[in-house]
Amino acid sequence: MQGDVNLIIEDNLGLVYSQLKRFNLLRDQDAESIAYEALYKAIVGFDDSKTNAFSTYAVVCIYNALGCYMRQVNRVRKLDVVSYNNTVSDGEGGTTELLDFIPAKESVEDVLIKQELNGCLQTVIKELYEGLSNEKHKKIVASWIVSGYSKTTVQLAKDVEVSQSYASQVIQRFKSNIKKRMEVNYLG
Repeated sequence: MQGDVNLIIEDNLGLVYSQLKRFNLLRDQDAESIAYEALYKAIVGFDDSKTNAFSTYAVVCIYNALGCYMRQVNRVRKLDVVSYNNTVSDGEGGTTELLDFIPAKESVEDVLIKQELNGCLQTVIKELYEGLSNEKHKKIVASWIVSGYSKTTVQLAKDVEVSQSYASQVIQRFKSNIKKRMEVNYLG
């Protein structure tokens, strides 16, 4: 790519920021360094004769570099397991215990993605609830939300004094609207 590398980096700082934000690594200095290095490598390795725009190529380079970083973090995290199979000693030749090995169950990336999606889901639920105009619908949905989404439609119907089929229809329609909104706004 032709031009001053420093100017190109300045013009494309938003790409670095957006990818760091995507991985929830805005305050991670190592990740930031890796992202800037990936941007530099993208500038050096970009072929003007290709049909892709530079920004597309650079985003892929930065994303891949940060993905490798996240995998390294996950490997280290998996090594930090609590071993209950090892012998435990009091340091003075005391008794030992044998327990099981417990590996880390979720990667850091999976946890971050779940947290992000959960936040988005809560926002969608709040917006849809506020958009309900029928008071019975609001009472049914509110009772369902307050219960931690665990109440059955029979219990909801008793709470709001409606039929079970009516409560079921309201909850199913509400769930369908949540799904549609999540697909359009966050997953699509």
